[in-house]
Amino acid sequence: MKKNIGIFLVAAILISLSFTSISLAQNVVPKENSVIEIQKEKNELDIESKSLERLEADLGKRASALGAEKEAIKQEHIALRAGFTEYAQRKMGYDQKCAGQTFHRDNPGEMQIEGECRSEAAWLKNAYASLSGRKETNDKREVEFKKGVDQLKLDSDAFQAKKEAWQAKMYAWTVKKNTIITPTTEEKVRQAIPAAIDAIKDQRIKNWINKNVKFEFLDVSQQESHLMPPLQRDMPSPWAGDSKLIFTRSFLAESVPMRENLIAFEAGKVFYANMKNKPVGEGKTLSQWFAGFASEHADAIQNMKDAKNQTGGIPTEGLGTVMIADPAWEGTSAFGYIFRAQALQLEKPKDKKAQEEWDKTVSEFQKNINPLLQSR
Repeated sequence: MKKNIGIFLVAAILISLSFTSISLAQNVVPKENSVIEIQKEKNELDIESKSLERLEADLGKRASALGAEKEAIKQEHIALRAGFTEYAQRKMGYDQKCAGQTFHRDNPGEMQIEGECRSEAAWLKNAYASLSGRKETNDKREVEFKKGVDQLKLDSDAFQAKKEAWQAKMYAWTVKKNTIITPTTEEKVRQAIPAAIDAIKDQRIKNWINKNVKFEFLDVSQQESHLMPPLQRDMPSPWAGDSKLIFTRSFLAESVPMRENLIAFEAGKVFYANMKNKPVGEGKTLSQWFAGFASEHADAIQNMKDAKNQTGGIPTEGLGTVMIADPAWEGTSAFGYIFRAQALQLEKPKDKKAQEEWDKTVSEFQKNINPLLQSR
């Protein structure tokens, strides 16, 4: 039995589905029948996606069960090997002591040995029967396990084919929808978000954002901007909420590098808000540890604030965009700048001493942050 079967199967079937949810435009109604047809098709696709999610969950449970069964079979093999070894050793002792011996009833010493031999013979008989029965049962379990592995592989391949077929239909639906309905501003913003997140190079951070951060759209036009809180009127979008990033139409005005910078930076603030009371070692919470850490590495954090995004750099005001203005010494912002630097793998300063301090800061930051990235 190949050792990597369980790992291969889990990797093969636990492929997360990327189901893109695109809401229908509300500001354009071309033809009522077309809109109804589009909505009907989307409903059918949603039902199919739920079915695929259930299939994926079932495959995952079966893969886990097979993994547990594989381990149980392995442990029984080990136990049987130990059992047969003990049996062989005692059988050898029995043969040396008892096989071919003649015992005389008028000799008490020989009668005692005969009793011991009978007792040992009974043990050997029972032990062999028990071990043989267990081995037969375990061999059957292994046969069934291999059948289960083969069937799971077939079912996994069938699931993958269904998923790819669904994705093709979803793509066709999206193309059809976009030819009929003009996307709303919110849809345009939401369609631009995945590309910015894909630019994140640290896979752990990317996974955490995708799993834990909600994206909220605040539809405020230029004419209505006076209704927003004063500090938010001229803010680039997105900005951080408790467990979300809040986007406005201003996100569409940002350059691609700036979108990446803002999402990584503000997602760091969301992470800090949700994890600041979590323990990170030495009896300290994240916020307690980071207060001293930020003060000790203030120069490196300032360099991270000024660092360029390798996809094009932080846009300057001369390009018609707003730079991230949050001060590097402020606690939450300082965390956001390191989070952004690690997420986007930003360009380090050219000075060797500054590079060493950068690496030291990132290394200690990762040591405390990486366990929390896996915790939710």
